[in-house]
Amino acid sequence: MKTKLSKITILLITFSVIPQLVNSQTQIQKDSITILKAFNSNEIIDTRTENVDDLRNIVSVLSTKMEDIETSKLSSRKKDYNSKLTLIKSQLQLLKELKSTYNNIVSDRESMRASTYIAKLNNPNDSILGFAFTKVVLDNFKEVVEEYINDPKNNTSAVQQFKPKQNNFFKRMNSVIGFISPMFPPLQMISKITDKIETVVEPIKKWKDDNPTFNAKKLTIENQPVFNPILIKKFNSKLNLYITYYTRLSETNDTFLSDIETNELKYNQLIIEINKTINNIENNSKIKFDSIVSITDQVNNLFELQFQNKNTRFYKSILEKEELKCIIGSLRKSISLVTKLNDFHSDYQIVVLKNYNNYIKSLEAAKTLPKAKVPNINLIQTQIKEIRDGVPGNPSKIGFINKYSDHLKVINNHLDIIQEESSLY
Repeated sequence: MKTKLSKITILLITFSVIPQLVNSQTQIQKDSITILKAFNSNEIIDTRTENVDDLRNIVSVLSTKMEDIETSKLSSRKKDYNSKLTLIKSQLQLLKELKSTYNNIVSDRESMRASTYIAKLNNPNDSILGFAFTKVVLDNFKEVVEEYINDPKNNTSAVQQFKPKQNNFFKRMNSVIGFISPMFPPLQMISKITDKIETVVEPIKKWKDDNPTFNAKKLTIENQPVFNPILIKKFNSKLNLYITYYTRLSETNDTFLSDIETNELKYNQLIIEINKTINNIENNSKIKFDSIVSITDQVNNLFELQFQNKNTRFYKSILEKEELKCIIGSLRKSISLVTKLNDFHSDYQIVVLKNYNNYIKSLEAAKTLPKAKVPNINLIQTQIKEIRDGVPGNPSKIGFINKYSDHLKVINNHLDIIQEESSLY
């Protein structure tokens, strides 16, 4: 029995299948060519039933292969869709965490400028070390002055006139120290006191010649200093250990403030770069970093995740959105910001840990001060070490060294996801 097939019909089927098979197997390509060669120039061809069946089988195989290719394309688009969904979520959450962590470090840096401990240690009225420096100064000052005016070698007319007034003088100096101590640190306070000592004078009556008369014109009154420079040297010598301690403390503080300033100048540009990247994304998409809607939900909306019938055309339309291209276009910049933030944190941590270590060393030197109480100083050193290192087993005292560990862990986890997903492209 013979069956007639339209040449045109078979050709149309074949040509409709072949373009889908660009990447298909070689044998199927050969089968397609076999069909074409089966025809001659006539519009209608005659062939045996078994030959027609062979042709039908080949067309069936080609159709099945086309369906397989379509399924593969759908799977590929879906994988690309899911990968970019994960990638963009991590990228945007990364940027948000970068900004938050930067601002937290800057806030911490500003509070460190006015450290509680340096304020107390450098306060002449505070007894944190076991003594108030103002009292040490007054006691030593009174002791030095009394030794001076009672030394026969210093028995000048100015000293003689000063002696009856010494109690009033000490009261006045007490008031002066009480007035200036809240305004000046210890080293400046000592300088102010020595300035006062140098200006203590007594009016001394003198006659112009050897034969004084009652003629007032021949009488002169001159102000003579009560204390000579040696008293100031003795006063400073009595306070020498304290001066050394407060000098080192002042140097420690100056070094810290200088290091903080350097850190600030070096990394000020970082927040500008972070904000620029965020603003670029916000200006070219519907993503808003400060929205009450989470980044995850915003990205889900951008990818129309709620849509049920996701086919190849759906995935293609989502992946070709300009919003997605803009966000992914800033990926390289986002990754580079992680390195910069890690550098910022590392440098800042070095500055602060160095400062804590210098305070501990300064306090060790403070134990040699005559009026110092060593148990008080040991306690302060322990407290500073706890602030620096934390207390094992106490979650509320993680220490400065671990202060930003969780933030950096979140950032680097997002970075790992980004690098894993972006490696697929």
